[in-house]
Amino acid sequence: MAAFVLRASQEAVVAYTGGLMGVSAVPGSGKTQTLSYLAAKLVAEGASRTTRRS
Repeated sequence: MAAFVLRASQEAVVAYTGGLMGVSAVPGSGKTQTLSYLAAKLVAEGASRTTRRS
């Protein structure tokens, strides 16, 4: 499978860090893949925060 390369508008979604989010786009624009990427990123970041000990 080819690497997922984010477009500028998708990068904005993946960089989002606060509150609720609504994403509207045309069919086939990559919403599901982008939001899956964001979810994986948030889980990984949350996992790294909870496994770090001070």
